[in-house]
Amino acid sequence: MPACVRRPASPPRAVLSVLFPPSAIGAAQRYALSTFGYQPFYAVTAPVKAAQGAAIDQWFAGSDVAGREVGSVKAPTLVADGTEDALDPVSNDKQLAGLIKGAQLALYPGAGHAFWFQDEGAFLARLDAFLR
Repeated sequence: MPACVRRPASPPRAVLSVLFPPSAIGAAQRYALSTFGYQPFYAVTAPVKAAQGAAIDQWFAGSDVAGREVGSVKAPTLVADGTEDALDPVSNDKQLAGLIKGAQLALYPGAGHAFWFQDEGAFLARLDAFLR
């Protein structure tokens, strides 16, 4: 393996299990075919993941300067997610949408973190309507 190409930090099956609920096998397969062909994929180390988790916690706790500024966002904002997202709970989506004046919240029932692969048609229609 060339030095510039690293193995993924997590096995693809583990990554897919976090992005998609068990009922979304077809969407997970489409995602895998379109994503895992790129190298290096998911080559994030455990310390980087831990630092990202800590940054997210600080943001939601109000300890991060940028997090405290989110209420000043004036751009039209669409917050979208799947209701079965194992990485980002719906409570976070609701909190984020509530912090940004006029933000719209779109939740996709039964979908995970990669909801757009599971509800592609509904998400693209919603995104198109939002952008108009």
